[in-house]
Formats: sequence, C-alpha cells, structure tokens
Amino acid sequence: MKSKFDIKEFGIIPPPYGGCSVYVKRLIDKLNSDGYKVGGFYLETCDDKNIDSSPLYDHWNWMETHLLPFKIWRYLKIVQSYRIIHSHFSLEGMSYLWMLMKFGKKKVVITIHNSMVSTFYRQTNIVNRFFFK
Repeated sequence: MKSKFDIKEFGIIPPPYGGCSVYVKRLIDKLNSDGYKVGGFYLETCDDKNIDSSPLYDHWNWMETHLLPFKIWRYLKIVQSYRIIHSHFSLEGMSYLWMLMKFGKKKVVITIHNSMVSTFYRQTNIVNRFFFK
C-alpha cells in the first residue's frame, strides 16, 4: 500500500521566535511547493487555524524516553501514513525514532543544526549510539 503522505517533520511550527523552527517552516513550505505532502507538529500556542485543522499536522507531545512504552503506539499511529520521518531534534527521542524505523517501517532522517550537537554526538551515551546504528 502506498503511503498517503510523504514526509512527517519532527519539528514544531509555526516559528515562535526563530532558529530551527523557521528552518522547519521553510522546509515544509518548499517541499509542499515541490509537490510533496508534508506534515509536522504544532504547539498549543499555534493560532493558525489552517495548521491545527489540517490532517497533516498534530499537536506536539514531547517524546520522553521514560514514557516510551506508553507513547510509542501514539507515535506509530501518527506516522503510519508517512513514508519518511525527518527529525530536527538531534538526539532527543532517539529511542522513539528507532522504534518508528523498526516497527513502523519508516525511513528516518536526522538533521543536526550546530556544532554543540555534533560534539554531543561524539560524547553521547551507549544507548544513543546503539540507536544510531
């Protein structure tokens, strides 16, 4: 069965202040203009009715590792219609992303935005290293 949507952006829009959220918004807009069906997440402060009523967007609920056994089913359901998961949260939620890849059969792409995160990658714990493999 072909997926209904192409890409789910694990990043929050609309941009509250700037930085990564601006990048996520621009990327979604560009991918949509190129013909991809792209979804994302929004915060409770989102006042754009087009976003919160769209089937492409979901209300953000943070990926807390200690709640993984309870929340993984929710995230599997959210991404079931997408082929690719693109995360902008670096190593946060790595266990979720790994589960989405293994159990949801999704391609997962992670974007690292700055050198602080790449330094963290080299020094990360064994659990994150395992999930990266």
